[in-house]
Parts: sequence; C-alpha cells; structure tokens
Amino acid sequence: LFNYTIMQRPDNPAENASHMGYVVRLQNVWVWDQVKECFRFRHPNHDAVIDNSRHVSLEFAAPSEPGPMDALLHGFAGYFDAVLYKDVVISIHPETHSPDMFSWFPMYFPLQQPLLVHPGERVVVDFWRVVDSTRVWYEWAVSEPVAQAIHNSRGKTYSIGLFS
Repeated sequence: LFNYTIMQRPDNPAENASHMGYVVRLQNVWVWDQVKECFRFRHPNHDAVIDNSRHVSLEFAAPSEPGPMDALLHGFAGYFDAVLYKDVVISIHPETHSPDMFSWFPMYFPLQQPLLVHPGERVVVDFWRVVDSTRVWYEWAVSEPVAQAIHNSRGKTYSIGLFS
C-alpha cells in the first residue's frame, strides 16, 4: 500500500497519494505499540456551540525487547468503535472487534517519507480533524523523532463534503 501511495504522483511528490487516508484491510503489518484513543464524539451533541474539530498528540514507543531491531514506519492505522444504542456496539478495534464483521476496515494514514525508528525510540504524531462550513478532513504529522510536514494540509488532497 505504501508503494501504491508514492507511485500515484511520481512527478509531484508534494501532492502524491500519501496525503489521504485509505480504508483498507491491513495485511503484512507490525503493530509495535498499543492502540491509542484519538477522538471521541457524542451524538446527539447538545453543546451550545457545536464544534466537531479535534486535535490530539499521540506518543508511541518502539519496542526494545525482544531482540531490538530498527523498524521502518510507513504510516498509522486508525480504528473505531461505536455505541449504536445502549449495549449495541460495533468495533474494528483489534481488542474488541465485533465478531463476523467484515464490511468495515481500519483507516491507513500513510507517511510521505518512511521513518526509521530505533529500538526504544519515541514516535509522536499529531492528528487533526478539521471542519469548515462545507467539508471535513484529517491532517497528520510526525513531530518526533524527526519532524515531518503536515499531510493533507487544509484538506488540499482529500476532504469529505458536508450537507447544509
């Protein structure tokens, strides 16, 4: 999948397909830290001012045992779980995945430049859910161990239109 994203626009790497998320069935992946909560939403939202924009900074630690080795980080996986009604829950979270649910998959957020991560090293990534009057989009950027540019800044490559 990483190779697919970089090959879509070899003539213009700044606008290549690594600036959008992909809903995919993840295969051949190494999950080397626990899944972290990113965003939480409540529906209906009774706040006086409704703002579904979000920002979070997440920290991941590369394993140092067993057998320390470098890893090449190509991106991040996003999962969800939802309470539909009372105790009716659907989930694609690896630890709480709904049995026999094969129609929803994780979101893959690629990195334009893979990141070499050393054993025990810390990786910090920021995710934003941005909303304006007509659309919503996600942005993401690694800030540690090496800062990278924001992916999909201002929703330039990918956004979802909102109904008014």
